[in-house]
Amino acid sequence: QGPLLLGVRAALALPMGSFFVCLGVLHFLFPQDFAGIVPPLGTWGIWPISGSSQILVYGTGVAHIVGGLALILSEFTDMAGWLVEDYTSLWRPPPSEQVSVFLLVQAVAVSPANLYMFTHGVNTLSFLALPGPIPYPEGHVYAFCAIAIILGILIAMAGINGTECRRGTGVDLKKLPPIEVAVTAYMIYAGLDGIFEFATAALKFWAGAPASEI
Repeated sequence: QGPLLLGVRAALALPMGSFFVCLGVLHFLFPQDFAGIVPPLGTWGIWPISGSSQILVYGTGVAHIVGGLALILSEFTDMAGWLVEDYTSLWRPPPSEQVSVFLLVQAVAVSPANLYMFTHGVNTLSFLALPGPIPYPEGHVYAFCAIAIILGILIAMAGINGTECRRGTGVDLKKLPPIEVAVTAYMIYAGLDGIFEFATAALKFWAGAPASEI
């Protein structure tokens, strides 16, 4: 059913969008840190990209922020279509499934930086000073697992039929069984709570709070 599918996707998409926005902002707050993990020309004997690391960092930051915001706005637009009577939008962001593909491409594109950190022991991300540097090598194994989970979520969201999440597909919200309405509401709440938790953690992080309090 459309609303239930929307609730499941919102629970994934809203925190994921917040994650990419926060990650993009970090690229602008700590550009030198991220520039340090850009593989130089000739890394591994095959790396073909040269040029300014700063440009790559800022470009990546912009892409993360734009993609994250687009994902959040797209989800809110779909939710408004179900929750607001006769809702019409003057401008609609790209569908979530398309934005998920955009973010998936980004995640794959920046993976050489993560690999470079592992193969060359690079640890220039000073904002990790609170939780501590990534321990070698087990910390990188955990990081790769986290990346795999992120890629899996993006692939799952990209594979959801977005038209079934939007109003006008013949599904009347008032006719759904109460259990489906309840599950949908809870999933949307979980997504919104994910945004709140990311924002709260980011504010504490930038305020210099200990890792145990984040």
